[in-house]
Amino acid sequence: MKGGLYGERRVLKDGKRQNGLGRTETSSPFFDFKCSCRIDSGRCFNFFAEITDAGDASSHFGELFHIFYPTHVLFSALATTAMFWQKEKKFFKAIAVGIIGSVGICGISDIFIPYLAGYLLGTHMHLHVCIVEHPQLIIPFLALGVAAGFLAPGNLQG
Repeated sequence: MKGGLYGERRVLKDGKRQNGLGRTETSSPFFDFKCSCRIDSGRCFNFFAEITDAGDASSHFGELFHIFYPTHVLFSALATTAMFWQKEKKFFKAIAVGIIGSVGICGISDIFIPYLAGYLLGTHMHLHVCIVEHPQLIIPFLALGVAAGFLAPGNLQG
């Protein structure tokens, strides 16, 4: 193994080399696509609300949040649990990492950062912590993500 600018290089099963940022480099296009789809969906939704004189479209975005946020929690729990389980086979520790990693990161990125941005922009926003206000909506997706994370490590590369 040879050190490089980003640290240790690995040789993958197909003989290709991968540096320490390989996972980031390969997942970045999916992240970019996901972000652009969310932004474009919001723009389209707002556009149709304006041309149909539906009034303030912001009330409907709250309902979209209740669709996207549980899905984000599910995939985050799956990825976090799978990555941990692949490296360390400690069952209860993997469950804790999957739950805390998923709810914590999703809560920061989907709840607290938008709230802080709204506050800084002078917009009155309600701090809506979904896991507290709607546990029946989040916990099933969280449990499914953690459970699926135990099955996924065989499909991971690295």
